[in-house]
Amino acid sequence: MKRMNVKTYISNTYIPTGSYMVIRKALMQAGIVTIEDLCRKTEEELSSIPFIKGKNLQAIKDMLAEKGLHTGMSQEEINVYDTIYWSNL
Repeated sequence: MKRMNVKTYISNTYIPTGSYMVIRKALMQAGIVTIEDLCRKTEEELSSIPFIKGKNLQAIKDMLAEKGLHTGMSQEEINVYDTIYWSNL
């Protein structure tokens, strides 16, 4: 599994779905700027954002899972993940 920098901007992130541009715009309009911001949101919080439902929400969850991340992460979980990311460079 290839890890990712949680400080990566959503605008620079590819989400594997046909409507990834719509998803990125919706997330940014909701104040979700980085992957860390995205991971801190619960599935329920994300699904309240326009266009982030069904297959779009699943695409986000799949993209995070491929990198060893998930929604609803605590700050401690993110810090541990980030430490491992930087120690493996």
